[in-house]
Amino acid sequence: MPATPAAEGPVRPDAAWWNRRIRAYSRGRSYWSREALAELGAMQAAYLAAQRDEEQLRRGDVIEAA
Repeated sequence: MPATPAAEGPVRPDAAWWNRRIRAYSRGRSYWSREALAELGAMQAAYLAAQRDEEQLRRGDVIEAA
């Protein structure tokens, strides 16, 4: 079986990586500044996008991986 070629460009983190990062970022916080909430929102959006991409890969709905 031929080796799978390496992905071109940067490899995006998977949903599990984003989940760990969100948990670490949120741990112990009792006060959230607007900037912190914005950062959390960006991480949550990236997590949801990664989760959606993984689901498409599982179903085989992807013709080409990004």
